[in-house]
Amino acid sequence: MKILIVEDSRSSHLLLTQHVERFGATAHCASSGSDALALYAQIHPDLVLLDVVLPDMDGFMVAQRIRAMENPGDWIPIIFLSSQSDDANIEKGIAAGGDDYLLTPVSEIVLGAKIRAMQRIALMRSSLIGLTRKLDAANQELVRISSTDALTGISNRRFFEEAISVEWRRARRHSNSIALMMCDIDYFKLFNDTHGQQAGDECLRKVATAIRQNTERPSDIVARHASSPGGAVTLSIGIASAAPGFDNPPDDLIQAADKALYRAKREGRDRICRADET
Repeated sequence: MKILIVEDSRSSHLLLTQHVERFGATAHCASSGSDALALYAQIHPDLVLLDVVLPDMDGFMVAQRIRAMENPGDWIPIIFLSSQSDDANIEKGIAAGGDDYLLTPVSEIVLGAKIRAMQRIALMRSSLIGLTRKLDAANQELVRISSTDALTGISNRRFFEEAISVEWRRARRHSNSIALMMCDIDYFKLFNDTHGQQAGDECLRKVATAIRQNTERPSDIVARHASSPGGAVTLSIGIASAAPGFDNPPDDLIQAADKALYRAKREGRDRICRADET
C-alpha cells in the first residue's frame, strides 16, 4: 500500500512515516502542496495523509486539485491532519474532497485504525464497481440477444419497430424522407421442403448476410420479420418511401411496402415493385 504524506513539519513527517511503515505500507513524502500534486500524479497512491497548513497552498486546495486529477470512477481516500479542531475546518475539509479529519499529533493506534477503515471502504467500493460492470455487461448482452434474430444474426422485429420509430422522428425533424424495402425469398417453402430445414436455415443466413453487407450508412437497418412463407434463390421486393409527418405514422409506410411486396409476388416474383407505381 502506497501512502502519500503531505506535511511541512520535519518532525511530524518522520513520526507519520514511522507509523505508516510499521503498518506495513510504503511512505512517500511531500512538504508542499505543489510537490504533493506532482508526486500524486507520479505514484498514484492508495491513500493521502494531508496537512491542512502548507507553505504554498492550504490542504483544502490540494484536496480539490487531487479530486480534479482523478479519472472518472477513481477514488483515493484523503485524511486531513490538523491541530485545529473547530467544526468549520472539519466541514471545509470534507467539502474540499476529504474523507476524514484527524487531530495532530496523531496516535499510531488511531492512525492505523483509520487506514484500515479506508482500506475496507476502498475494497467494498472496488467490489461494487466490479459487480456493476458485470451487471452492465450482462444487461447489454440481454439487450443484444433480445433485439437479434437468433438464426440470421440480424435485427429482429422488435428492434425494427423501435428503430423505425426513431428514424421516423429523426426524418420528421430534418424534413427528410424515409424508405423501407421489404423482401421475401421466392418459393422458400418449396426450397425448404426440397432441401430440408437445415439448407433453408443456411439460405436465410446467406440472404441476410448479403443484404447486410450492402448497407452503406449506420442508420441503414436490416431486420427479419416474424415469419417467412426452394438452385438459384431470388427475391420479391416491395419498396415504399414517405416524408414523415404528424398525420402519417410509420405503420402506413410498412403497409405500403408490404402491399408493394405482394404485388411483386402476384406479378411473377423475382422483381421489385414500388408502392407509388400504378
